Amino acid sequence: MLGLTLARFVIPAIWASDRLAPLLRPCVFRSATSIPCPFCGGTRAVVAASQGRLAESFRLSPLGLAATSAAVLAGLWCATVALSGRRLGLEAAVRIARRLARPRLLLAGLMLLWLLKVATWLVWGT
Repeated sequence: MLGLTLARFVIPAIWASDRLAPLLRPCVFRSATSIPCPFCGGTRAVVAASQGRLAESFRLSPLGLAATSAAVLAGLWCATVALSGRRLGLEAAVRIARRLARPRLLLAGLMLLWLLKVATWLVWGT
């Protein structure tokens, strides 16, 4: 939730500041190849999603929208557990994470998101 708060208030303030904006570095991969990396636009996508602009968030980076959704769901889950007083159920979460944490599966998912990013870059140019 801290990350969403930062994305909602702090990062737009940095972009609006003439003194702080030069501190934001461009992507090295994009500078070298002119093709966006899977993470290009991720911060802007999280900011847009936290402000409710979901279509713009997806256009900027599908990974940013997925990260924002995961953060919101995790926050809701933690709040539900805290209010109900039940156990966290981490054993089931660990089993699921172990199945998902296979390198090939993670790499395939990242490649799919990158292809989506490149497709949106070709269509919208961002």
